[in-house]
Amino acid sequence: MDKSILVVDDEPQILSALKRALRKQSYSILFANDGHEALDILKQHEVDLILSDYMMPGLSGTELLTQAEKIQPNSIRIILSGHSDFQTVLESIKEGVVHKFLAKPWTNDVLIEQINKALDTGSCTDDGQDKAQMNDKAQPKVTGSAFNQTFDIFLTLDNKITSIAPELAELFEYNADDICGEDIAILFTEKSYQQHLIFIEENISSQSDWQLPVKKRIGKTQHNSFLSIELAMAFTAEKIICSITPLQGIAHKGKGLDSILNSIQGPYILIDKSGNIRNFNDKLLDVYQTFSQPEKSQSFKDFINTCIENGAFPDAVGEEEVWFDKFYTFDEGSNEHRLVDDSWIKIKATRAPEGAKILLHFDITEKKQMQLSLQAALIDAKQAKDEKAEVLNSVQNNILTPMKDDVMEPLEQLKSTELDLDQKNHLDNVLESGSKILSSLDNITQKGDG
Repeated sequence: MDKSILVVDDEPQILSALKRALRKQSYSILFANDGHEALDILKQHEVDLILSDYMMPGLSGTELLTQAEKIQPNSIRIILSGHSDFQTVLESIKEGVVHKFLAKPWTNDVLIEQINKALDTGSCTDDGQDKAQMNDKAQPKVTGSAFNQTFDIFLTLDNKITSIAPELAELFEYNADDICGEDIAILFTEKSYQQHLIFIEENISSQSDWQLPVKKRIGKTQHNSFLSIELAMAFTAEKIICSITPLQGIAHKGKGLDSILNSIQGPYILIDKSGNIRNFNDKLLDVYQTFSQPEKSQSFKDFINTCIENGAFPDAVGEEEVWFDKFYTFDEGSNEHRLVDDSWIKIKATRAPEGAKILLHFDITEKKQMQLSLQAALIDAKQAKDEKAEVLNSVQNNILTPMKDDVMEPLEQLKSTELDLDQKNHLDNVLESGSKILSSLDNITQKGDG
């Protein structure tokens, strides 16, 4: 049966350009102006490949291909779009909805090559039968690249890997010995593995031996890279055999390590999972130049201890082991450190491939000095407040209370005695002045308490 493809784009000029680019190809081509028209075509015509623009009104390309997967799950699904949409499309690749991303603007030769390559490695043959017969004696055939070669993985009945070809394990960024005993689910994106389990449940028979035909899935490497694979299975009473054929190169999640390191503006040092220095930049040398110079493959702990011996991190002196344990955890609350005197740095750790860490260094001297100045000001303010409270307490105890008890009260009692007119006038004046003084002192102490 001849191959057929469906091309979808809402821009007439783009659709016309794609028609011109593909007009000399041997496969039949159907065209749709939007996602809804494409779905109508898919309900009436079986196609081997769908090439869809991403940014379309109504249904986006990924939304279209998500629905297309339900209508024709064996079709190859390719998104054609600008680089600005790559991260969104990558999520669909991870979920198995999209098999490949082709960038705009395209070149006709590359476009045709990628379509032809995808059709040549389609998920099913014309008659729908298995592409490869599997048995427990089948051995991997490896010549050159692991791509487009078929490898067998042997599993226990509970899906634990018992044997895997070293070439395939390496492609997934694992060691063949280390991966044995792991669930095969670690080789797939979550959605792709769930699709696989559902397909098994729908097709499994009551027979002791059975086979499942080839299906296209999305594999996931140890370090979150993705590749398109074909997966078929055979089941016996004792084990499960998976045949995996990697179809295309790895699509890395985000930037590669070299690109990430080159984009870092400030000082950094790269530490491998064993705690050894793997890389650093010149700005990092500037930070530690007066204490020690790091060397590749050197223990990061040894490097820091040498810096401490030469005057760095004065707060670590005398308790180096405890200090380094806290230092190397890089918790948000403990990652600010006094490098020397009034110089401070903050270290932030970010993950890198193969269990490594990138330690970013930030000069926070100015920020820390402001914090310390504020703390000193707060301490001074508290001290002043305490001193003021002490003065007010002294006024209360040594002036107000004695004046009330020992002066004003006896004078009030004196008013009830026999006094001549001058004496009474003089006493009233004294009591009035005393009351004003007491009132003023009361106001002072009350405001001070507030």
